[in-house]
This record gives sequence, C-alpha cells and structure tokens, in this order.
Amino acid sequence: MILLSEASTKDIKTIQEIVNISWPHTYGKILSESQITFMLDLLYSDEMLHRNLNNGHHFLLANEGDAFVGFASYEHQYQNKNQTRLHKLYVLPQAQKKEWVSCLLKPLKIKRKRIMIYHYL
Repeated sequence: MILLSEASTKDIKTIQEIVNISWPHTYGKILSESQITFMLDLLYSDEMLHRNLNNGHHFLLANEGDAFVGFASYEHQYQNKNQTRLHKLYVLPQAQKKEWVSCLLKPLKIKRKRIMIYHYL
C-alpha cells in the first residue's frame, strides 16, 4: 500500500538515508565519490534541512509497508508567485519502477511534462 506523509524535522534522518542511497546510484557514473559527499554535506546536512523545513519547503515522504522509499521537496508561492516549485525528488533504486514518482507528484498537481529540470553540477 502506498502511503504519503508530510515530513517534519523529526524526519531529517529518513530524508538523509534516502539521499545517501539514491545519490550514489543516480550520480555515481558522472560524479566522483568526493563530489557526491560534498553535495550531500552541502544540501542535506541537518542545518540545511532544518532551514528548508522552516522556510517554506515541504517534504512529502513516500513509504511502502514500513519502509520509506522516496520523497519530494516543494515550495508553494515560489518567488512570491502563484506557482509551486519542485526542488527535489528522489526515490530509492528498488522503488523506481513502481510509479512512486507519479504518486509523489500527484498531490502537488504537477504534470510531469510541465516540470522544468535543473541540474547544478
């Protein structure tokens, strides 16, 4: 059964666990291990995630059974406009073919064809 829940600061470790698995899998062929470590430390430190959660970013966690398998991070009223920006979307490798991306996007009312993807490498 698919279950989505809004994350809070108590879920920071869960978010970090997901990115610590999904980042090397996703970027391991194009970034060195040290670059991945640098980016994870920069973007997913306790301090940065606290800042995100306290400044308008929402994190939607997806779980299957008793295991979290991914998350989406988004912000409503991005740049004071009537728009929602998807900041992050990560799903564990073993869950990537199970429609989790669609499940995480559906509550945001975002259609995949309308998402602009930004890569900061």
